Amino acid sequence: MTPSLRPRVLAATLIFASLTTAAAEDVCALPSAHAGAKIEDLSWLAGHWLETKNGLDVREHWMAPHGGVLLGVGLTTKGNETKSFEFFRVAKTPIGLSYFASPHGSPATEFKAVEICAGKIVFENKAHDFPQRVIYAKGKDGTLDARIEGTIKGKLEGEDWHYKTER
Repeated sequence: MTPSLRPRVLAATLIFASLTTAAAEDVCALPSAHAGAKIEDLSWLAGHWLETKNGLDVREHWMAPHGGVLLGVGLTTKGNETKSFEFFRVAKTPIGLSYFASPHGSPATEFKAVEICAGKIVFENKAHDFPQRVIYAKGKDGTLDARIEGTIKGKLEGEDWHYKTER
């Protein structure tokens, strides 16, 4: 290789390496890798989150991972009136991570992690009436996006939240 080409080849190699590293962080883990997922991988979920829309304040408060679990509580209010509340947790199971939802303090329903990415996790329970999927993703500018979805009467239905940090 000629001396004048070396810097160009080195620059191209460095650019390619940085692109493949960035892309690798966005690639979701294969199902066989879910058993190796750790609660600490979801530390980006911890925080006090708020969405205000249509006169409703929807809050999710997630504690930082500790003791092998990530604990959370959700509260929806309109003015001073509570519309709904929910307890939830993410915990390690023998096959990977699971999300356990307890709306209105009811017994928990388990949703197993089916997709784990850098800054995104998808939980699923196909046997549940609605939702069948719970999705969390780290949003831009320090936000948190959440979605529930499932099939109702053969049609995909869903609900989205775009949370900002509650101060």
